[in-house]
Amino acid sequence: MNKILNNKIYRIILCILVLLSMYILPIIFNTFLNGYIKNEKISAIFSLLIYSFLLVLVFFPELKKEFKIFKNNIGNSFDNGFKYWLLGLVIMLVSNIILNYIVFKGKIAANEQLNRQAILSNPIWYTILSVGFVAPLMEELIFRKSLDKIFNNSFYYYLFCGLLFGFAHVLADLSSILNLLYIIPYGALGFTFAVMDKKTNTIFTSIIMHSFHNLITLGLLFIVL
Repeated sequence: MNKILNNKIYRIILCILVLLSMYILPIIFNTFLNGYIKNEKISAIFSLLIYSFLLVLVFFPELKKEFKIFKNNIGNSFDNGFKYWLLGLVIMLVSNIILNYIVFKGKIAANEQLNRQAILSNPIWYTILSVGFVAPLMEELIFRKSLDKIFNNSFYYYLFCGLLFGFAHVLADLSSILNLLYIIPYGALGFTFAVMDKKTNTIFTSIIMHSFHNLITLGLLFIVL
């Protein structure tokens, strides 16, 4: 099994399948569950949980090893994770300020507007569970774990992770080519999540810091909105 997981061609194919599946499988699961669960939010969260569980199964041998690394080096993991998260956060905030107030003259990114609408329209329990816990696990497995065995050069891994993560977060609005600039703030976090993953040799560092980031962001939005 380890030989298969470490085979580069297999990992490239697996990465493509994982990236495609994130737009297909949760919808399929949700459509199926809607026939049995009347509450659409419960159906949606179960769909995401099932999809996340499948991702965990795919990468289980590696996740098992990396959890041991995380458990045995928890202090170092948190030190590195917090350090790189702060770096990503600063780049994200500065680039967002430049884009929002200089390039787009006070406009907020379409993806950010959709996020805020979702927070206001969805139950708090659903938002906290999906954004604060399920999404970090799912996104780290999709955008980091599926890629980490493909690149021999760590910088290329960081860069590709950042670009892919950023692009996935601007897909909500591609009406203008300028909106692609928002890849920079989102990509900065994706880049630093990839760095902390490599530096600590465990994906659990970026999963926890991703969850921490989302929960902090949600808390601030709840206060503001």
